[in-house]
Amino acid sequence: MRTVCSLWNSCRLQRSAARLRAAVSTIRAHLPYTAHLTADGVRLTQLRVLSASVPEEIDGALRADLGIDGHGTDLPTVYGSAEVTDGSYRNIPVERASASFIVRGNDVTIDFLSLKLPNDTDLGIEGKITGGSALDLRFYGSHADLSLLNGLDDRLSFSGLSDFSGVVHGDIHDPRVEMQVSATNGDLLYQPFDSLLFRAEGSLSGIGIHDFSMERGGREVWLVNGTIGFTGERRIDLQIDTIGARMEDVAALVAPDQPITGNIDNIIKFTGTLDNPHAVGYVHFYRGSYAGAILSGMDGDYFLDNGIIRVQVFHIYSPMVDMVLNGTINTLGLLDFDAEVRDLDMKRFEHKLPYEVSGHGVFNGKVGGRSPVRFFRGELKADAITMNGVELRGIHSFAHYENGIIELDETGFHQGTDGSVTARLRYDTATRAISGQMQIERMDVQALLALANQKEDRLTGQITSAVRLGGTLDNPAIS
Repeated sequence: MRTVCSLWNSCRLQRSAARLRAAVSTIRAHLPYTAHLTADGVRLTQLRVLSASVPEEIDGALRADLGIDGHGTDLPTVYGSAEVTDGSYRNIPVERASASFIVRGNDVTIDFLSLKLPNDTDLGIEGKITGGSALDLRFYGSHADLSLLNGLDDRLSFSGLSDFSGVVHGDIHDPRVEMQVSATNGDLLYQPFDSLLFRAEGSLSGIGIHDFSMERGGREVWLVNGTIGFTGERRIDLQIDTIGARMEDVAALVAPDQPITGNIDNIIKFTGTLDNPHAVGYVHFYRGSYAGAILSGMDGDYFLDNGIIRVQVFHIYSPMVDMVLNGTINTLGLLDFDAEVRDLDMKRFEHKLPYEVSGHGVFNGKVGGRSPVRFFRGELKADAITMNGVELRGIHSFAHYENGIIELDETGFHQGTDGSVTARLRYDTATRAISGQMQIERMDVQALLALANQKEDRLTGQITSAVRLGGTLDNPAIS
């Protein structure tokens, strides 16, 4: 880089193909002056080296043609045009940015500021800034590629094409914005849409979102209305309705590690502040699965306070069991639920067993743990269950399930007139391995063999014995 100057009137800064040239009349106190500044291909990074006020996030090649008029030490008038090519803002490429403007002291008039971004994205701003702080601006975007926003933060997920327009009025520290937005064929934070429409108005102290509608497959999937504040108390008053959305899409936003599928309707109302939001909601989930287990549906009320989610009379329906949950999920994702199965229909478990089973029971216990490790434990009771033709009465057991292992402690039942069994059993749902001990008192021999899926009509009588179980459910070993 080298600088070439003629005394008093001109100066040139040269580096490679870049040229910065200034011509200025002599500046003397209380006398007028004029200046002419041109730049051609000067990188903005070079201007930062010269201590020019250029933000670190911006780069590109500058061409400018500016005129400057002044009087003594008063603020000058600057006018002209400028263009930046092959540029970038943070991680967003800027193919071309051009502007025409005039600055008179603290007043700025922007004739136009036009930005050309990749994929035919056009953005523009025009208007005035008075006294360095009063804004009167208009802005627009045409064919804007929303995926360009993903370069600002790795957590963002946007796609689609958007058109928008709006105005900005008021003090620069808390301006009022009014805007209309439409977009097509994209996704907003992992939520796919065919069309998106909304309007917003307000200031940093309170932005109102109105008539937010996201459509997918010819129907509305998301509706949003309310206000969000970003300054002061940062108050929030916002309702979000979800209608027939795919649970996989919602989970990608709120719980990306959860193996859940299905459809969801949800209404949630947020109040309080952004720092400490409160929420009341109702969810209806249907035709889905969790970790491979089929779920017919879920519905219930939930609440958010101090970062803790509380569910109330939350029903879960599945082919095997219907359950009611009440409890909390803390900020670490730890579950603490009271669980109640009001009708444990043993017929639903028949496909897991090698023979027919029928009867009804109840379960009361706890569901807890943190994903992916969950557990449930509690007391199982049934008046009567029939297994492989054998009726068992007064069934009771303390059950514990975790990591695919079912353990039954303090288990017992009655059979026939005098028979009874107490047991401690273990069953691995993945390998179908069984183990445990049983204390049998005066139990019918044929009934015992039928429970082991080894029916034998030639043996009769009663048995009293201590039994150790092993093997698998299909091929048990008894000693």
